[in-house]
Amino acid sequence: AISFIYSLTNFTLGSEAKFVGFANYQFLISDPEFLKALIVTLKMGLGLALPGSLIGFLIALAISKGSRTGIFSTILFIPVIYPSVVSAFIWGATLKGDGLLNRYLGLDIDWLNKISTALPSLILVLLWTNIGFYVVIMLTGLRGITPSLYEAASLDGANEWHKLRWITFPVMKPVILFVGIIATSDALQIFTQPYLITGGGPAESTKVLAGLVYEVLFERLQIGIASAIAVSLA
Repeated sequence: AISFIYSLTNFTLGSEAKFVGFANYQFLISDPEFLKALIVTLKMGLGLALPGSLIGFLIALAISKGSRTGIFSTILFIPVIYPSVVSAFIWGATLKGDGLLNRYLGLDIDWLNKISTALPSLILVLLWTNIGFYVVIMLTGLRGITPSLYEAASLDGANEWHKLRWITFPVMKPVILFVGIIATSDALQIFTQPYLITGGGPAESTKVLAGLVYEVLFERLQIGIASAIAVSLA
């Protein structure tokens, strides 16, 4: 609530707040920096939501019928509980020009300093970080499917593909959609990885809205504008 109030003011640290109505929002609509950060954030949201939902579903499907489902899900969940700052430094060291990935693959690609690869690299880091959480949600959904549905389908001569197409996938649609919404929400609020791994570069190609809020608030001290951007993320 306080952020919305500040967003209606011309408020810079060290000066008095002056009510300006929705002028800050009007400014943001025509501000190239805000629009670029918005596009980057939306790309990150799509890049995390769509693959995250699909990969999470496929992994959950692959390990759901085995005897070691608990072990696999625990291993996949480890990156979720890993401190984001630590994982950011690890991936930053891995993806830099002379990092472990290039050494292992024998490549010479500066993944984090090329516009064409910086954002996809960040999305891969976020997928690695969150995929375990998505898999656990998918497993919960799969376990909720009544076994008798599969038994009845088998009696009718259905094969595994038919069961997947006509039972598993239709029942799991709401769960897959739910995971997509969570992934999108994660992307909209992401800050740590872009800030620590790429710093929003190169050429602001990985600067997300949360990073823009930080820059406007703590570097430019424009509380009114920063509040308006924060409200747009809510």
